[in-house]
Amino acid sequence: MKEERLKELMNKVGLPNSQSLMIALEQVENETKQRCEARIKDLIDVCESMLKASPLWLPEHVNPHPQHIDEYKALHNLKSRIEAVLKALEEA
Repeated sequence: MKEERLKELMNKVGLPNSQSLMIALEQVENETKQRCEARIKDLIDVCESMLKASPLWLPEHVNPHPQHIDEYKALHNLKSRIEAVLKALEEA
């Protein structure tokens, strides 16, 4: 969270210069970010497991059904999007 936003929140509660409130807000932000990152990583793990469970993961699968290909691509795309969200969260 940007320092300007922290100061705005502190002003709203009537404590514009409270160092302890600033520290508490930063702690809540860090804890929330860590929980979000953990859940996003869990989603990535689920996607990877589902991709590995796909018939397309097996090397002997020479002529896959078109539906399997579409599902595999959609799941791979979802995993990529989730990874992008995690990266953005980590960089914030």
